[in-house]
Amino acid sequence: MGILSSVTTTAPNLPPRFVMYAPEKAGKTSFGAQWENPLFLMTAGETGLLTLIESGQVGPTAHLPSSEENPTGFLKWDDLTDAVRAVINEPHDYRTLLVDTGNGAENLLAQHVCDTDTEFLGNWGEFNSFGRGERRCAPVWAGFLNLLDQVRVRRRMAVVLLYHSKAKQFNNPTGKDYEQWKPEGYERLWGLTHKWADVIGFYGLRVQVNKDDKAYKEERYLRVQPSAAIVAGNRYGLPDEVTSAPNAVALYRAFDAEYRKAKARGVTARKWSKEEFSALLTRKGKTWRNALSWIDKSFGTTHLEAKPDFASVSAEHVALYAAWLGNQPDAPPPPPPASPPPPPLPGRCRRPHPCRPRPTTWRVRIARTLPRGRRGRLLRRRPPRTPR
Repeated sequence: MGILSSVTTTAPNLPPRFVMYAPEKAGKTSFGAQWENPLFLMTAGETGLLTLIESGQVGPTAHLPSSEENPTGFLKWDDLTDAVRAVINEPHDYRTLLVDTGNGAENLLAQHVCDTDTEFLGNWGEFNSFGRGERRCAPVWAGFLNLLDQVRVRRRMAVVLLYHSKAKQFNNPTGKDYEQWKPEGYERLWGLTHKWADVIGFYGLRVQVNKDDKAYKEERYLRVQPSAAIVAGNRYGLPDEVTSAPNAVALYRAFDAEYRKAKARGVTARKWSKEEFSALLTRKGKTWRNALSWIDKSFGTTHLEAKPDFASVSAEHVALYAAWLGNQPDAPPPPPPASPPPPPLPGRCRRPHPCRPRPTTWRVRIARTLPRGRRGRLLRRRPPRTPR
């Protein structure tokens, strides 16, 4: 078999790699808490989630490090990477991993490299000179992004990085320079993250004014297409902006609806055969009844009562269920078959349970050394009775 025999034209159905940046107190953490079954990794000083939980702005939300043990977030780079590896290797049912914030993680990495690299040894002047520190951080940050990819592929989890925003002068090679919204952080590291992300969104607040220059309407928007003033982009064909009422929950619901539409365009293009769909159900430990129940609940159909065959169900509904099922963990393997009982040991009875061998006497031990004829006479001989 040659290399070209493994060429494929399809792609696995994986959750998104999402980067969102916004000004302080705009609602980044509230937006992130709306994702499916999230787990937050809080970096040093980025503990707004704890305040939101305490004030009831968001419900109980899983987070690391523990607020009882370390209420200030991760203080060391190694602790953050160990937490990501635990998400990869340890059993859990979380569906979204959020790093709050990405620039906080970059700062932990910079501190780690400055303290441990023999070229700097804690000297920030040497670290910042001529971008030497950033160059040393870049391969380590690329390895961190690879860890996040393992979370996405092996655990089928969405990965969300939250960033603070800043306005920075953009050097326009074809005209006048202008300011541009972009995530705060190290330029070289952001370059790696920019290429890695599937969706980059700027979360802002737009205010409309009347003819008297007074604000009369506000709306939240998430910009996911690039423009001259905003760094953004996506690979799903999302609209330029997603708008909603001025709260983070409404904006997440609007974004989730557009994201599902975009994913459905590619998902429904695939036509599943009955054999492929049956193999998927077997691998995930599901049945045809489970599929019909999910389709009825999602699309308001009544397949579960009619019990149709595979050809009678909409191919689009089958493809959407297969896409959802593809992100679920595989069924555990069946237990190995029970091993047969061990054969009976020599000198023991043939019953399936082990038992003690018969005790041997001096007659039996001597008889084993004699020929067969004399052996029987010796064993039949009875010792004389002793008088009372």
